[in-house]
Amino acid sequence: MCSGLMGSISCRPVRENDVYAVYAKGDIAALKEHCRKLRADFKAVVRENALLQEKLNRYERAACYGDDLEWTNEGSKR
Repeated sequence: MCSGLMGSISCRPVRENDVYAVYAKGDIAALKEHCRKLRADFKAVVRENALLQEKLNRYERAACYGDDLEWTNEGSKR
């Protein structure tokens, strides 16, 4: 079950000829769906990381300047 393309989905070639291989269409569709889900998860993690980094940067700036980010007009809304 862990052989074939990507090593995570059972996608074994039906026939191999030198460097070429023939795969079942259903296996390829399942592999594409698996890769799509991985890509979506990756994008979600990257977005979450960016939001956390932004929050950390704001926290560090507030700690350094001690003015609750007023200098960026993001602090108190006047």
